[in-house]
Amino acid sequence: MGDAPEQREHHRTDHRADIYSLGVVLHELLIGELPAEKLQPPSRKVQIDVRLDEIVLRALEVEPELRYQPAAEFRTQVETIAQHGAPAGKPTSAAPTPMGIAKPGYHPWLRLLRNVAIFIAIMVLGMCSVWRAAKAPTEHASASAPLPQQSAATGGGEPAPTQLTAT
Repeated sequence: MGDAPEQREHHRTDHRADIYSLGVVLHELLIGELPAEKLQPPSRKVQIDVRLDEIVLRALEVEPELRYQPAAEFRTQVETIAQHGAPAGKPTSAAPTPMGIAKPGYHPWLRLLRNVAIFIAIMVLGMCSVWRAAKAPTEHASASAPLPQQSAATGGGEPAPTQLTAT
């Protein structure tokens, strides 16, 4: 279920398929299960800040154009909620907490959300590194390629013949 719809249908994919996968990971971290076929906001199953619903649902959009375009935007949204917590007057969902009954004023998902933000930041950096490596020119490939072995018997101008032995 971690594959984006365009991957399952064997269409051309880009970085937005990775954003879909990050949405799957965030959904599973928040409620403890993979997204169902008919997607519902996570706050209907566990007590979390309802602002997370928008983040998860947008990352899990079927159409890549409707997902976060740069992964940095996704990261920023998660970090904002993790750093500031639930705003005054903004209720969390009425669903039960994943760890049972929480203490008043304590939000057990804040630590989880902070860890998710760190995970997303690492994933973004990793994707950028892979992308840059794939786009880097291969100018030095010919300079570092091994030269064919030369044999003194052939005068040094031709590659040495390969000897095969029967076993």
